Amino acid sequence: MSESFSQYATLPNLGWVGLVLVISTGWILLQRWWNQPARKRRRQAWELFYELCHAHRLDKQAISTLFALVRGHQLEHPATIFLRPDLFQSERQPARLQRRLEIIKQLRRQLFMGNPLD
Repeated sequence: MSESFSQYATLPNLGWVGLVLVISTGWILLQRWWNQPARKRRRQAWELFYELCHAHRLDKQAISTLFALVRGHQLEHPATIFLRPDLFQSERQPARLQRRLEIIKQLRRQLFMGNPLD
């Protein structure tokens, strides 16, 4: 009996090997999904938006308002908001942004003050 037991004791524990294989496969699939080109472009577009917010030293309330403007105007590229002062005009604001008009006006002045196209 001890001979047959010692034969199985030398085999690796198949449960652990299976677990390692499942985790490795899951990790590889997650990496591929996360780095899909379309997803990567969207992530980079939002990263640029937040970098520009940081470069302009905007506070959380201003960033939140800009985020709402981007969503309200359904901009494909969020950083476009930094190039279009016309999107800050009060008559162009969606209804749900009407309560933030004063913040939007301040942002327009802060971001586009001295803009010759404004």
